[in-house]
Amino acid sequence: MVSFTFDDFLASAADTAAPMLVEHGWRGTFYLSPGLLTSGESVGEVCSQADVERLHQEGHEIGNHTYSHKECTNVSKSVLLDEFNRSQQHLTQFTGARHFSFPCGEYDTRALTFFGRRFNTLRTVDPGVNSGTIDLNRLKANPIYESLDPHKLQALLKQTRDERGWLILYTHDVCATPSKFGCTVQRFASVISAVKEDGLAVHTVGDAYRSSMLARSPKQHKGR
Repeated sequence: MVSFTFDDFLASAADTAAPMLVEHGWRGTFYLSPGLLTSGESVGEVCSQADVERLHQEGHEIGNHTYSHKECTNVSKSVLLDEFNRSQQHLTQFTGARHFSFPCGEYDTRALTFFGRRFNTLRTVDPGVNSGTIDLNRLKANPIYESLDPHKLQALLKQTRDERGWLILYTHDVCATPSKFGCTVQRFASVISAVKEDGLAVHTVGDAYRSSMLARSPKQHKGR
């Protein structure tokens, strides 16, 4: 199966990428840093509160990305706790985010331990397919950037099929002139087409977590 995820939750992801997923009957996981709402980021304009509420109502999943997009390395437990409390207080209205993505993909042992006790999954930017014994505290994910090599995507899709694995994809902005951490609408559409042609199921991170493939084996809850 495949999950489409979005970091920073940019306005273009809400306005452009989300409807493209819905068109195929799919939903995505959007990791939000509430402190950035309606602000400008180097990768583009962040979504509004109305965007978050609309996507939640449409069935997309809202994940946690810290409150202020805080990189989670070399910081104290008190800082991590503050980021957690402030972000979850905001996200409670969306049934409480149970899935987390590390800002900039940065983490250390303290962050893994802290957030691993508070969320069902932690998503990294470590590349690869999640298969076999899956570490839910270090979910692998692969970028959908404009520089994406189509042959690499095909190889990942094949590996996902062969290993009956879980392929997580992520990006930031999806627009005509994307940042280096995003992609054009055409590129995103080509990834959707490749996944659809491959016949793989598409689920949010939460739905994938709840599936029997992940829920039945105690080994898959490593470190909890």
